[in-house]
Amino acid sequence: MARFVPPLRATSPRSNAERRVLEWLQLLDDAWLVLHSFGILNHPFKAWAEIDVLVIGPTGLMCLEVKGGRILRRSGLWGFQDRQGNVNWKPEGPFDQVGQAHAALRSELIESGHLATDTVSGYGVLFPDVAIEDDGPGVIEQVMLDASGDWSNPTRLVKNWCSYWADRTGKHSGLDEEQVEILIAALQPEIDLAP
Repeated sequence: MARFVPPLRATSPRSNAERRVLEWLQLLDDAWLVLHSFGILNHPFKAWAEIDVLVIGPTGLMCLEVKGGRILRRSGLWGFQDRQGNVNWKPEGPFDQVGQAHAALRSELIESGHLATDTVSGYGVLFPDVAIEDDGPGVIEQVMLDASGDWSNPTRLVKNWCSYWADRTGKHSGLDEEQVEILIAALQPEIDLAP
């Protein structure tokens, strides 16, 4: 079973879809580390951004965006309906959102020396509640999992997505156990402050 930071029991995700995805990611084998609700403070366009799920393991680092509920796209805008039925319209879609957060995180990790430039990293989007019938612009089908997809094996899915990004970017190095621990120490450093 994957290791979660923070432990999954210690926090509650903001949405039912995120909770279901995190429970599904528990099926990853124990070589994987899962961080969730991870804040990005050095985003190039936003004062603050969040990566819903960050998965780190032998084949690389993946940033995942989870979009539950009803999804709309009209006139170049994306709409996301909340539990109360309100639709929040945005010019940026989920792939743009997680792609920009991934780029900011990767850049920070490389600049700080915690990630080698040839390490595989990328992003994907999960739609656990809906099937995307018309992908069109703004959707990368190869790194998308919707309600109609195969949810049977998260380890295989994450490895496949890492392979996609390795082929697309030319970055082919995975992460050994020591590198994973270096990343977790950089991303979630432990502190003990005393007055």
